[in-house]
Amino acid sequence: MTLNLKTFTVTLLFTFLTTSSGYATNRKTFNWTPVINAIIEVESEGNPNAVSGASCGAMQITPILVKECNTILEKRGSKKRYTLRDRFSVQKSKEMFLLMQSHFNPENNVEKAIRAWNGGNRYKIKSTNAYYRKVMKVMNRQRSSPKDTIDLIKHKKIASYNPFRQNGAIFALYIYTLSGGLPASNISTCTPHVPPGW
Repeated sequence: MTLNLKTFTVTLLFTFLTTSSGYATNRKTFNWTPVINAIIEVESEGNPNAVSGASCGAMQITPILVKECNTILEKRGSKKRYTLRDRFSVQKSKEMFLLMQSHFNPENNVEKAIRAWNGGNRYKIKSTNAYYRKVMKVMNRQRSSPKDTIDLIKHKKIASYNPFRQNGAIFALYIYTLSGGLPASNISTCTPHVPPGW
């Protein structure tokens, strides 16, 4: 049985676009792992025991951030609380990062997350530019596509952002592009919060 790829991809594209309104709309399943891993490398080179002034752990968390996380938990009616010692736990540091994103960055804006981690929630663009560039450089170096994705795109020069975990609409656009329906250069215009190069 021969499958008409264009017909299939157009149908797939329509289905996903009508069930999702853009990048990272599914807040519960957004994959922050690449961002977290890059921040850890920039902040401490992966050292969970790193200390720099008041900042500690792999993600260099301050006492103020711990307090902020506990305030969020209290407002949510949770009995859970973080301690200063928890900053030395990579897992708990990641939890605090995710908690901060869920509260201050519900739209899952990657750039906002990176800049705020460096400059606080009222960060200045200019003063966080160097940090943002460092984290993005690490993300670009660390990123990799699964083997099945590489086989699928057959090493065509399209963005290596992994759509399988993030958003069905973008996945559909990739498939559609492979079938010749959309130039690869147009994909970036469909992904408002995807960092350049993803």
